[in-house]
Formats: sequence, C-alpha cells, structure tokens
Amino acid sequence: MRAKSEETSEAMKEFQLGRRPGRLSPKAAGLVCATIAAALVPVYSLAAVDGRDFSGIWLNTVPTARLTPVGGGAPPFNDAGKAAFAKAQADLKSGKTVDVVKKYCLPEGVPRLMSAPYPMQIVQAQNQLNIIHESHHTFRVVLMDAKHLNEDEIIESFMGDSVAHWDGDTAVIDTLGFNDSQPLDAAGLPHGTKLHIVERMRKTADGLEDLITIEDPEFYSKPWTVKAVFKPRPDLSIQEYACGEPHRALTQASKK
Repeated sequence: MRAKSEETSEAMKEFQLGRRPGRLSPKAAGLVCATIAAALVPVYSLAAVDGRDFSGIWLNTVPTARLTPVGGGAPPFNDAGKAAFAKAQADLKSGKTVDVVKKYCLPEGVPRLMSAPYPMQIVQAQNQLNIIHESHHTFRVVLMDAKHLNEDEIIESFMGDSVAHWDGDTAVIDTLGFNDSQPLDAAGLPHGTKLHIVERMRKTADGLEDLITIEDPEFYSKPWTVKAVFKPRPDLSIQEYACGEPHRALTQASKK
C-alpha cells in the first residue's frame, strides 16, 4: 500500500496538470482538499492594504490602568519622581486622594488615553489625523507635516499640542504643551508641564501598534517607552460617554 504522503503528493500533481486524480483514501482526499482551500485563500495583511491609512475603529488588545515600560520593570524615576509616585500610591490607598480623572471626568491625556478599554476611531484626512475616543468623549487633532506653535503661544491643556510627520509608513506624533492636572495613569504616575510625548504609530499585519515614548526630566531620569496594540473592530461604533452615568462594559469585546 502506498504511503499517505506519496498518495497525496501524486494527487496534487494531477490537479496541477488539470487532470482528475484516481480514487483516493478518505484521509488523502481530506489533505488534498485542505491544501487546495489554503491556496485559494489570500493572505490578508492590514499593512499591505495601505500602510499610511489608519482609518477605522480600533480597540486596545490589553487595556491597562498601570503603564509599564517596554521590557518590564519600573519607570526610570529620578528622586522627585520616586517621592511623588510613592506619595500618590499611599494617598490613593488611604483614600486621602482620588483619581481626579475618574472623579471629575477629566480628559485622560496621553499616553493614558491610548490604554483605555474603550474603542477609538481614526478619521484621516490628507493633512491631519482625527482620533475620536469613546472614553470621556475625548478627541485629538494631529496636524501632519506641521510645526508646533511658539512656546509662548501654546495653551497648556490635558491633551497637549500634537503635530506629526511620516517616517516611511510610520506616523511620528510629537506632543507637548500639557498641563499637570492629571497623572499619567490610574496608578498615579506623575508628570509636569514639561512632559514631551513622541509616538510611533504604524500598521502591523493584523492591527495597529503605538510605541509611546515619555520624556519628563522633572520626574524621570531618562525617556522611557510603553506600547499599545490595537485590533480593528469594524463591528463596534463610538458610543456616548456620559460622566456620572453607567457605561457599557467591553470586557468580552476586548477578548475577540
């Protein structure tokens, strides 16, 4: 009796030559059908469609309340940062203070907003990226190939002033001009008004990756990077987020 691999190989040759193969065993027939089906299904890559088109609805694959540097470990605090974070942790634990973002429904800022458990929608135009976040109904306007305003013209804000340029198919987003009214994350990571954020956002084969580098010499000894990964979710839509009202849970959606 012929070996199954030999039988399957001969049958595939017959198919490739446009001829009908002889009678096959059930197992060999199944292998042939599976091989043909796999050949007929194109390999789909989001990045291959248009590397510079980020349009669509995206959901963070691993939303988190605490930012962790790429590679693990603690953020590179300087002495002021260590003291500020230790105080924030103690005050949160004792109830002496609260997460002001949640209590007062403040904009989460960057990078915290990029780790939220709610979808975001990117609406892209030729000269800007418009990022609409369901969380706290916040939006970002990122101007492409533009320069920041002069320092004395920038009004400090929760979301900062964002401009970007393309590095190949990677959008390099530069943001500064933050106020210091909210922490970097729900755990109380500190930042000041000199916070400078640089994001490298790009499409991958199956989603969107955002490498976010944080620089703030007031609290950190060197720049450090966190990563957010998003999956396309065309089945979702941006819904209303009303402060003080119950909001939908996306626990199951995030597992898809």
